Order: sequence, then structure tokens, then C-alpha cells
Amino acid sequence: MIFRIVAALCLSMIALGHGSRTSINQMQACNLVLVPGYIIGEKAYTRFGNVASVEDCCTRCAADPSACVAFTFESSEKACYLKNTTDSNTTSRKDGTVSGQPPPPPVAASLATISAGVAHVTDPFFKSWNIDASPNREWDTRDLSNPALHYLANMSEPGYLRFGGSGNDGLRYGVGQPCQPEWGRCLNESHFLRLMDFSVAAGSRLVFGLNIQTKDSHGVWDPTDARALIKFAQSKGYTFFGFELGNEQDNSAETNFEPQALDFAVLSKLLGELYPDANTRPKIIGPDIHGFHQGDDIVTAKKKLVYLNGFAKNCSNLNVTLHALTHHEYIEVPQYAVAPASASLLDNTAQIAKLVYTGLAAVEPRIQVWAGEIGPHNGGSPNCSHSSMRWANFADVFWYVDAMASKAANGYSVFCRQDFVGIDYGIVDCATNTPLPDYYAGILWGRTMGTGVLSVAVNNSATEPSYVRVYAHCARTGNDVTVVVLNLDIRERPDVLLRVDDGTEGTAPGLALPAVVNATYYALTGPQGTNATAVSLNGRPLELDPEGKLPELSGKSGQARGDGNTLSLLQAPLPAASVHFVVLHGLGPLLHCPAA
Repeated sequence: MIFRIVAALCLSMIALGHGSRTSINQMQACNLVLVPGYIIGEKAYTRFGNVASVEDCCTRCAADPSACVAFTFESSEKACYLKNTTDSNTTSRKDGTVSGQPPPPPVAASLATISAGVAHVTDPFFKSWNIDASPNREWDTRDLSNPALHYLANMSEPGYLRFGGSGNDGLRYGVGQPCQPEWGRCLNESHFLRLMDFSVAAGSRLVFGLNIQTKDSHGVWDPTDARALIKFAQSKGYTFFGFELGNEQDNSAETNFEPQALDFAVLSKLLGELYPDANTRPKIIGPDIHGFHQGDDIVTAKKKLVYLNGFAKNCSNLNVTLHALTHHEYIEVPQYAVAPASASLLDNTAQIAKLVYTGLAAVEPRIQVWAGEIGPHNGGSPNCSHSSMRWANFADVFWYVDAMASKAANGYSVFCRQDFVGIDYGIVDCATNTPLPDYYAGILWGRTMGTGVLSVAVNNSATEPSYVRVYAHCARTGNDVTVVVLNLDIRERPDVLLRVDDGTEGTAPGLALPAVVNATYYALTGPQGTNATAVSLNGRPLELDPEGKLPELSGKSGQARGDGNTLSLLQAPLPAASVHFVVLHGLGPLLHCPAA
């Protein structure tokens, strides 16, 4: 692997604590993927002193396969630290350290069983993203009329553009009326028009988050500003898909959802007034409660579900028709990650989805569930600067693709990524307007993954971490199926074997599969490791050309082969730290995918 060779060459130049230099041959003999200067794993469960070399440290880790998944060797202390996770929030390099993982024990190929029949149908515009008006996103100074941003927004093929976030509350509107000095932050007509034109250029459907903090003498939302803004937009021929009202109101209210529901009743009345035709009236979406963080935090989850369910019931009683219920979510992916996030961390996304969807579906099954604001990190970020690139790297692709797949697999209709540009966890570099790895991953998702979600079960080994994750959708064309495979390991893993059953619980034999299936492969890898902005598709670097245009994101034709019961998906080992979109042509009918 390129990364292994580069890491080995780097390490061969570092003098270790015993005064010698570790040779490339020594490192290759240990089959290491070594990362000089960055630490893998936040805390050690065991420390050994007087360890002579990184090879010795590797050997100690390999001797404890049930617990040790990574190690760090410090040459100055001759210390070896064994880790039971690769997750780390270390923000800076530490010279004289070498981290790595031991060679994996022999393992069988992961067997992924796809059940025939669509388990869930997402919104056609599932993959979406946000623009946040918060000052540290440089909203007030960012030029949304920039042709480069228009081009990148359009080429990313967004579904919905959600204009929302903490910065939207408290933002007054000098639109259809002049800004007043006492208002503080104010959206003037020029900036508003740039936002609307940006949304049109992107080809998105705009969801506009309104400021809930304008209240009348009774403490109820005053729609004066919103009315002026909407009427101005109508006069210019602009349209809205929907409106939100208020951001993370549960921060102060916790389970007191009645006030926000009353404010939504005012919004519903306003939209009925301004859009008499219900067929063209913008949707009402909310309440945008604050982020979930951990799937096993049942106490917090119950409070949030009380708010969401109570809000939905109150809206129904007030004759407010909700199109979607929304929440925010940040599971805190490691920053500057030198390895993909662990399976246990990523599992939080699915755990939260199950809690929310099952909790809401029982009460309001007709209302969509949206991840209305979801990102790898929850706010608190510095202004745009290349001194902070914590999630602007290839490692973040694993969270992004896994999170979209997990939400879709658990009943969600829309995934609004926080955010497009403006912070170091966006999909476009906020300083250079250069696409980051997540940007390309999002395009591949949009082009290969259809709305029909298929159930997948993976029989990963119970004795080691679940490095291989597999998801499947009916493809954009009903005749095909797209399988997503993530290898979270920074080492190669065996190929994935694919099996199909008829969707009946407890079915013993799988359905017969063709011996050969034509396929198109899209493999994303990080040629400079996970803590870098470089990304390759099928081994070809993805970079803008001199005119600022995207490279061609073409797949590689091939064949998945099998014995009639299973298919060997890649016909080769899974590359270290890689993400794959595999379009299997002609399998749609077997899995009961609807015709396009």
C-alpha cells in the first residue's frame, strides 16, 4: 500500500530511543502501518517500560489480540503504550512517537446478507447540506455570489439547502424593510439576494430557518420580519421548499415544548395568508432540537423524545401540518484522525436513529424524520483558518458515508450535513473553496444510491472489532443495486462475500445468485493517509483542474464472481482505510427493487 510505504520511509528517517534506525525491511516484516508523530488511541490500558524498539512494542500488542488494536512507542522514554481503541482527540503532533497496529490475525471474509425487498424509502433528496449564519462561519462576509461556490454547490447535487443554525436566531431581516441600528446582526437585501441566487445556482430546494426571537408583548412569535422577507422574495420570483422556526429551543426549555408549538401555529397562519394555494405553500419543518451525542445516553434521549413527541402532538392539536420532525446530532468524531473512527463510535449514529425513529413512528408515523443538522463535531470552532483543519481530511469520509447509510437504514428521510462551507468540518475548504474528501464522497452517494433501502446483516467476527461495514440500496436505476463497503482498519482485510435471502426471518438457504455479475466500482482511498485532504478514486487523485473544474468521477468496470450462493464483491482484498461504492448491474429484480 502507498500509505504503508510512505509511512515506512518516514519512520526510517526517525532515530528511535535506542539510537539505531529501524529499517524498511524490519517494518515490513512486522506488516505495520506506521504513523510517525501522531498518536493513535486516546488512552492506554497498559504501559511497558524499557522497550527497545517499535518492533518490540508491536509484538507486545500482537500478543494480546483480544484487547490491543493499536500501540504507541515513545523513543525518548523507551515506553510502549497498548490501546484498545484507535479513536483519538489528540490535536498536535508528538515528536519521537510512532503509532501503529499489529498485523491482523487470520480472519475469514466478512459475509454480508442482503434481504430482498425494500425496507424503507428515503426522500428523493436525501443527501442535503446546510449554510449556517453563525459569525464564526464567516456568514456575514462570505461572498455567496462567487462563481466558484456556485459551481461547486451545483456539482455537489444537493437535495435541500437548509439555511439554519445558531446564527439564524437573533438575525433580523432588513429585507422589505430597512435594518435598524439597535437590531445588531441584520440580513440586508443584498446578502439575502445572494443567498437566494446561490440556492438557485445549486439547484437545491431551500429550507429557510426563521428567527424565533422576535416576540410580542405576550411572549409569542411576532412574524412581522418574516412577513416582510417572504413578501419581498415573492416579489422577486423566489420560492421556498419550507420554513423552520427556531434553533435548539430545548437548550433552555428542555421538555417545555408548548411555547415553540404555539409559535409554529403563528407561522402556519402566516404561510396560509401569503400562500393561499395549499399545493404551492412551503412546508413546515422543525423543531430542530439540540444534538444527540451518544446512542446509549438513554436519559438524554428520553428528554429529547418527550420534546419531539410533545411538540408534534401540540402542533397537530393546533392544526399545524408538519412535514418533518428534525433534530441535531454530533457524535464527536476524533479530530486530526490518523485512522478511521472506530466501529463502536460510529455505532452511535444507528443507535440514535433507532431510538428517535421508533419513538416518533409510534406517535406520528406520517411525518418524516430528518437529521436536520448533523456533523462530526458540535460547534465551538474557530474562524475559518488553515491552522484548524481538524475534520477536513479523508478520515471524515468514513463517518460521513456511514452516518448517511445508518440514518437511511433506520427510517430517516433526509440527511442535512453541517455544513457546505464555513468551518473546518464543512465539505468545501472555507479558505480556498477547494472540495474536501467528504465533497467527493457525497457526490458518489448521490449518483449511485437510490431511495430504496435494503436490509443488510454482516457476520463480523465476535472476537475482534467490526472493521468492515456494509450497506445496500437499490441504485438510481431499478435494475441495479449499490453496495457500500467501509474498511475501518488501517490494514487490508479479506474481500466481502455477498449473499441474498428472501427477507423472511429465519430463512436457511440464500437465493440463487448469478455466477458472474457485471459491476462498476468506485473506491475512495487516502493516498497521504487519513489525516490529509488528499483523496483518490480508483487510485486516481481527485483534484480541480487549472480552470477550477472537477475531475471526472468515473467508475471502474469489473465483475463480481461467485459460486451461485455468494458473490466475491471486489475479487481482491479490501484496501486499508477505504470506502467503496459497488454498483451491481442487473441484481435489482432479484432484490425486488422497484423499476425506475
